[in-house]
Amino acid sequence: LLAVLLLAAAGVAAFYRWGTPWAATQLTRHVPLSWEQALTAQALHELDGSYLQPSKLAPERQAELRAGFDKLEALIGPDLQRYRGYRPPLALEFRSGMGPNAFALPGGTVVMTDAMVEQARLIAGTGDAALMGVLAHEIGHVQHRHTTRMVVEQGVLNIGLGLALGDVSSLVSSGASLLTGLSYRRSHERESDCYA
Repeated sequence: LLAVLLLAAAGVAAFYRWGTPWAATQLTRHVPLSWEQALTAQALHELDGSYLQPSKLAPERQAELRAGFDKLEALIGPDLQRYRGYRPPLALEFRSGMGPNAFALPGGTVVMTDAMVEQARLIAGTGDAALMGVLAHEIGHVQHRHTTRMVVEQGVLNIGLGLALGDVSSLVSSGASLLTGLSYRRSHERESDCYA
């Protein structure tokens, strides 16, 4: 009985460590871009209704940053594509109402806050080069489909835990999902840093 329990624990640990990310990566290949874009439209609509406000950056400044963003997009070749044939149209959006931040949404939308642009202006010697580094990092999240992979990983993990442990209480399932999400997010951040 002890040997079976140890084998089961090792199987669950291996599934968590290697099986879930591998399965999620494979399944993400089959998620349509249209689904990601619909998810982004809904998420951005909800964020605009609660946390974010329209940008107060001058249109000229937005145009300058979009031109730099477009140059970054032009650098994306086949060697920088994690998913062959996945080439979402990239779009840079500006918002206010939140501290210095930038984030990527599935399907190609990157949001940068006015406060991020202002912070880069205030830090001597960084300026637009720092902002382009941040945007390259966010493009990495898009190209690696991190948000979509997170959704798929949580689903794979919940199914795997259900199969391995049977009827698991929602508290155990939620705790495992949270810990897994944090672990995978760290690896996603490293991946986007290397991409940038």
